[in-house]
Amino acid sequence: PTYSDSAINGHPGIKFNGRESRFRLPVSGNEKPAIELAGNPAFTLFFLGTIERSAGDVNLVSWGSGASLGWGSAIEVDAATQRLHWATGINTDALTPKGSFKDCYGKPTIICVRKRPGAIDTTTSIWINGAEQRIVAGSSSMTPSIVSTPVYLGGQRFFSTPRMTAAEVIIFKRALEDAEVRSVGSYLDGKYGLHAAQPGYVRQLT
Repeated sequence: PTYSDSAINGHPGIKFNGRESRFRLPVSGNEKPAIELAGNPAFTLFFLGTIERSAGDVNLVSWGSGASLGWGSAIEVDAATQRLHWATGINTDALTPKGSFKDCYGKPTIICVRKRPGAIDTTTSIWINGAEQRIVAGSSSMTPSIVSTPVYLGGQRFFSTPRMTAAEVIIFKRALEDAEVRSVGSYLDGKYGLHAAQPGYVRQLT
């Protein structure tokens, strides 16, 4: 991936051109992950970037390996159904409705995934541009068991290569309350000047 100092509305970002799959996020001094999301974690993750339509799935952020065939955990856009997944293995996903991402391709988009401990289908919440998405039938009732490894922008191991620009990722090691999710989303919306494009957020006056 390559660095751009003016990727989204004058803000810097990292561009993936579909040839390189990932970029490792910071690690601590002893080479352990700077962010530990092992086991059945509680977390809230925000991703702000532009995702391009591609033939394969686009992994936005990935880490760890799961209980199902050792696949890593990933927040991804499914190419066939044009929807978001939080995936922890084969058929161990939280799924948004089909087509829920189709109008976001090529546009700066704010995605939030919140996970509380417990079964995937009942403890995962996903927002796109401030609008909470329904977790639909077909989502897994499995409880995650993730082996923590470094966190990456893009895909990990044998995931497909993304075509996207990532401007900002924020990870909380707890499940934020709904009001906190809206507050962080509104902060990102204001910072990147996306008010007209993101009707789910209220413009913050500064």
